[in-house]
Amino acid sequence: MQGMFIAMMLGSSPAQAVGVGSSVGVGTTGPGLFLPSLDFHFDPILLQIHVMEFFNQIDDNDQLYLGANLYVDAHQADLKGPWSGVVQPGGGLDLYIDPTIMVLTGECRLGAQTATEAGGLGVYVVPSLGIAFGDNIDGDLLAGGALQISAWFGN
Repeated sequence: MQGMFIAMMLGSSPAQAVGVGSSVGVGTTGPGLFLPSLDFHFDPILLQIHVMEFFNQIDDNDQLYLGANLYVDAHQADLKGPWSGVVQPGGGLDLYIDPTIMVLTGECRLGAQTATEAGGLGVYVVPSLGIAFGDNIDGDLLAGGALQISAWFGN
């Protein structure tokens, strides 16, 4: 039901909401690691919702955190065997409450993935450039990136 709702929000039919999975990242900005996300794969869209980060922030310091990334398949080329090289530009939105901070980033997932009707696996380098603003922040420029590993079911 939740996948159908998200598919309708993104303007695609429920039949296109074909993959659910997770990604984990090791990065150069923020805490350096993001906990596994909840990923929805629609053709050609990937939506990552940082559900585990939400619960971790509440548990660690009673701070409310909401975050998501959205990527679009822009290019795919065959590599060796079942692997494909992909380019997936997109962006991220992170919102922290108390203190209030909003972070907007432009990102591009570049990597290799394999996908079958059962699901897929991918490894990506994700450079990012963004801006943070909010309480006592007047627009700090952020630059960094992450290494993401993703797995999903359905395709």
